[in-house]
Amino acid sequence: MAWFEDLTPCSDPGEGGKPVLAVGWIDHLHPYPRGHASRRFVMRMVELLEDPWQPRRSLGWHDCALCRFTEGPRTFELEGGPRVKLGTSNLFIPAYDRLYIAPSMMVHAVDAHGYAPPEEFVKAVLVCPPMRSPAYLAALRDVAPPWLLDAGPLPRMSAGARLRARSRRTPRLIGSRR
Repeated sequence: MAWFEDLTPCSDPGEGGKPVLAVGWIDHLHPYPRGHASRRFVMRMVELLEDPWQPRRSLGWHDCALCRFTEGPRTFELEGGPRVKLGTSNLFIPAYDRLYIAPSMMVHAVDAHGYAPPEEFVKAVLVCPPMRSPAYLAALRDVAPPWLLDAGPLPRMSAGARLRARSRRTPRLIGSRR
């Protein structure tokens, strides 16, 4: 995983855009802030990671750069919450006049390695509208650089549309020897 110091721009904003600020891109080669994160913050991160808006699909995953003997977990779950995948997505958190990007593995770093994200990011996560909601998409449009929004459509296919598309393809795949 790439390393970025917290709150530094990790992209060129492009004409008329604002930079995307990195949070949680930590590794064992660089010191990182440690401290206590509230359960409320971690639960909100997990909620946002259930189905995060992604401008592009990833073709692999990130391991935990802090775990010494393993590559870290592939999922994260708090009692009473959903199980989310780690290392395969990023969170785009719009806030006020900026946009943050954080790797999904960050929730593991907070829990297992004591990583303390910047307070302004914590506040932004706590007030972030639900992913893909009209309020989230409007906030994203207000602060995202043009290249990010041009990367793909903001709304994704609904579950019903995906199922209909999949069922149209299925007959050709069943019994195929390709």
